Amino acid sequence: DDGLVGRLDEMFASQAASATESERAAVRRWQSTDRFYQLVQAVLRGGTVNYMSDVADVIDALNALLARGELAEDLELWRGVRSIRNTVGVSTERMSLGGNELRAPGFLSTTPMRSVAEGFAETDGPGGGALLCLTAPRGSRAIWVPPIGDPLMVEQFELVFAPRRRIMITDVDESSEI
Repeated sequence: DDGLVGRLDEMFASQAASATESERAAVRRWQSTDRFYQLVQAVLRGGTVNYMSDVADVIDALNALLARGELAEDLELWRGVRSIRNTVGVSTERMSLGGNELRAPGFLSTTPMRSVAEGFAETDGPGGGALLCLTAPRGSRAIWVPPIGDPLMVEQFELVFAPRRRIMITDVDESSEI
């Protein structure tokens, strides 16, 4: 939805304008096709990995950007996950119990585009894949990636939230249709 993307560009204009080159480099590293983000997420889940100082630098830069960006309105967002267990720490069976509150242990990447999220939900990893529809409330701290990230990945329209983000499950549709 071009209207929503335009509103996100406006909401995060000052974040994009103030992003340092090292912060931009950290966002591009987060997005890299070698899945460096998995190392970042592993550290945030309490693990240790190779390249710890590189991971720490990316975490610090993402946290600095989060401090300078927030939603000006409630938004409906999407997240496709290959492994629900790796993302929120539970299987799809446990998620089917509506009313559960979960915490995503790592940074939470979302998109305003359902079609983008569907592409990530198509693989079945530990605990099952899933397509999540999320409502992010006004005032939530976030990073709008397109203006500061890799221009080749702009069409993912990634909006990243801080680690330990609370997720309340209000409904589960197990129809297996995306």
